[in-house]
Amino acid sequence: MQNATTATIVARNLLTPKDSRLLSGRSDELAVQESLALSVQCASSVSNMGQRLLARSRQVESLMAEVEDLKQEIKQLKYENRSLHVLANNYSTGMKRKLDELQESEGRIQSDRQRLATYLQRHLFPGSSSVPPSIEASNALSSMPPALMPSAPMPSTSRVLPRSGSSREQPL
Repeated sequence: MQNATTATIVARNLLTPKDSRLLSGRSDELAVQESLALSVQCASSVSNMGQRLLARSRQVESLMAEVEDLKQEIKQLKYENRSLHVLANNYSTGMKRKLDELQESEGRIQSDRQRLATYLQRHLFPGSSSVPPSIEASNALSSMPPALMPSAPMPSTSRVLPRSGSSREQPL
């Protein structure tokens, strides 16, 4: 500002009416200098605010990018979660089927044991067929030794042993 008049006009336009009343008692040069100092401070303040806003907008952009990354990660985790849920459900269903099959086969085994105990009761002990067999009875039967078969007569020793007087020597 080379011209003092121009500086005064500029300074008057930047000042509020309250500032004009405060500065009216001062000389024009002093008022212009103080107005310029005030204008520089205002410009500096506006510049600082602009820099802060720019930094905040960069920070917001960074956070928005991070949010997008987290959204993608959430989508991936949801997909993995669904897959794991399906796997767990299939595993659970398979295990339930196997358990049901085991329980059915256990029931068949129990039924077969009872039929076997009944069969043994009727054929081995025909007089006590009126008593229903129990599992304990079939277990007791399984621990019994097998019945001895009647043995055949042993051959006499005279037929097996050679006579002492007539021994034949055979070459080896």
